[in-house]
Amino acid sequence: MSDLPPEKSLRDELKRRKTQQLQQAQADAQKRATQAASEPKGQQPSQPAQPSKPAPSNLPSASPTRPPSARPPAGQPEKPPSFSLNNQRTLIIAFVGVLFLVVCLGTVLITNNLTPTTPTLTPIKLPLTTARDVLNYLIRAGVQVTNVRDIEVPNETWRATQGVQFDAQIGDVRGVFIILSYDGTDTAGSDAYKMEIDAEYGPWKTYSISNILVLSTPDTPQSIDIDVASHITSYIAGTVIAFLPTSTGTFLGAAVTDAAGTQVAQLATDNMLATRGTPVVLTVDATIITLTPRPPTETSPPTNTRTPRPTRTPTIPPTLTSTRTPIPPRDTRTPISTAQQVPPSVPATTVPISASPTPDRSRAQRFVDDAPRFLEPLRMDTSTITVDQYGATFSYVTNDGLQYQIVLWLTGAPESAQERFSLDFGLVTGSQPVSMGDQAFIAPPENTTLGEMLYQDMVLIIYYPRYSSTVPPSPISQDDLLRLMQRLYLIMPAQ
Repeated sequence: MSDLPPEKSLRDELKRRKTQQLQQAQADAQKRATQAASEPKGQQPSQPAQPSKPAPSNLPSASPTRPPSARPPAGQPEKPPSFSLNNQRTLIIAFVGVLFLVVCLGTVLITNNLTPTTPTLTPIKLPLTTARDVLNYLIRAGVQVTNVRDIEVPNETWRATQGVQFDAQIGDVRGVFIILSYDGTDTAGSDAYKMEIDAEYGPWKTYSISNILVLSTPDTPQSIDIDVASHITSYIAGTVIAFLPTSTGTFLGAAVTDAAGTQVAQLATDNMLATRGTPVVLTVDATIITLTPRPPTETSPPTNTRTPRPTRTPTIPPTLTSTRTPIPPRDTRTPISTAQQVPPSVPATTVPISASPTPDRSRAQRFVDDAPRFLEPLRMDTSTITVDQYGATFSYVTNDGLQYQIVLWLTGAPESAQERFSLDFGLVTGSQPVSMGDQAFIAPPENTTLGEMLYQDMVLIIYYPRYSSTVPPSPISQDDLLRLMQRLYLIMPAQ
């Protein structure tokens, strides 16, 4: 037990503790100042956690103060705290979301403003003609026409502007026909529909093209129906579809010449009429075709302005001649005719017409019967089939509505077939030869003739019609074309 009084001992103890606290506070302040001086400039010194010590309630608290050395210098602003990594990620996600919404909204607005456009094919507009012009063409084409009678139109049955009835004969086949012409195609189509339900003319067979309506009696043979329809089609459509074949083939050049007046068509007709083997003379009534004698006139020497066609070596049997004498130039100002030219000294009389030998009709029918009905992507349109002794025609159609016309010519002589093939080959641009038949080639779709093949006395042609449309159609591929030609070559009726 100490000898000092209790009050003095307590004062000394408090004084001693206060002195210790002050010393501890000074030591801490000096330590913090040393750390602040050693740290890089711009960093805040770390504040060590001060353990809280319980102090008596009657003692003043000694709170440490921040030394002046730990504060930033005067005039230098404190650096604001930077964004944390979480804040940056949030901003990036928000920006991406807003951008996605803008893109989606713009796509919806653009899609709603666009109106769908459906590609449509514009049909070729055929020229208008008259019934008398059609009848005159049939006479020039070699159809024997008799008993011609004009029909008073318009009447209760027809709304036509011109009508004619006549008897037609091709070979030994005869038939009765009525040809009507109209102001427009709509009226012709309306009358054609009425004929199907008419009590008197319902049994008659009808055929219409452009503004022309053709009727034939129920007992008219189908063969002459096909021939007459083929001639009329060639006459009307020859101006817009180059080298559209007829069922008899011989008058192809005449049809195109009347429509377009091309020199190539004149050459084609002369060659086809003059080199068909032994000619058969047909006697035509003098009241139908007559030639009026003309006095001789002086003409300038003919000038050959045609570019020579490329020559090709045919692979026909060696017993046949592979070369022909060049055709002399013609004066293109002389109108072409299927009749022989009569000297001026010969009076008007019956004119013999040279025609080609008559091939076998069964060969053309056999070709049509064996032709594939379906060959992807093509299918045969059986409504377009025509068959006669000169060949056959029919069409293949794609799913898009594109039509490819197949024509088989039966010339009766390999020389005539070679001449026809050479003529077509000279008119095609960008052709590519292929190994098929005796000779063959394919051509790009810029040409009307897409492919052609020569085999014995036959010529096989694939026509690609020209379309007028807002969206040009795409033809079949080259592989599909070659496959079609190969299939048709296998069924060509050899002699």
